[in-house]
Amino acid sequence: MRRESGRAPRARWVSLSRVIRPRARLVIFPHAGGGPTALLSLARLCPEGTELWGLAMTGRDVRARDTEADDVADLVASVAAEFGGREPLPTVFLGCSLGALVAARAAHAHPHLCDALIVASQTPGDRDRFAEAGVDISDLEGFLLTAGMTEPEILEIKQIRDDLCGRLSKDLALVDDCATDFGAVRCDQDLYVLSGIDDPIAPVQAMSAWRGHSRGTTTGMALPGGHFAFLEPDNHQLTRMLLSAAFETADRSHHARRDVDRLRVG
Repeated sequence: MRRESGRAPRARWVSLSRVIRPRARLVIFPHAGGGPTALLSLARLCPEGTELWGLAMTGRDVRARDTEADDVADLVASVAAEFGGREPLPTVFLGCSLGALVAARAAHAHPHLCDALIVASQTPGDRDRFAEAGVDISDLEGFLLTAGMTEPEILEIKQIRDDLCGRLSKDLALVDDCATDFGAVRCDQDLYVLSGIDDPIAPVQAMSAWRGHSRGTTTGMALPGGHFAFLEPDNHQLTRMLLSAAFETADRSHHARRDVDRLRVG
């Protein structure tokens, strides 16, 4: 979890939208193996005027030539490095699978940069989550198929298969690191939890444990489907409803904090 002090974060953020006068911001922490555009389909489910940013982990997008494994502390530090100097906006952090653990740690570490938190497809805590779910992560191709990350025919192409498995191997190593001492992570933000009723990796019955990681309110939504249920077209209306609620919360929290800041200055 530790990173070298004074060293600029290696993790990078990629702008996923062009909004002239943004009214809100969605900061996306993708799943293991995913690139910054992995959850880009959420753009059309967000309120109008929302700018989107995606995290680029090692070997992806602007870091395509980077082969050094990521570090959780570096990922968390990159949030302040990227957004600390940007225009303050009502901001929602959204993390999927591995990204949910990183997003929660980032929201905990940088409460002034996050006004609401959404976690999807990941159980919280310091636990042997893959053993609990009966998932063999040594079989990377099997893991990709179980999670629904890719189609079987795609894995028949060796270059693509090797690239995906290489990324996934590095990212899954982060899960245990990110989960260590996770019990100490309690976010000030209201928390929204998305789960898939038939998720084979993050069992829906274990998702209620997220309630212990927010000092605010926790709202859960279980959707029909698997690991990426919240992205399935049949669930778009429900996902849009949850996103709308999170952004309404973020807007209230953002403006309340600004009012407090003005009073302190005055």
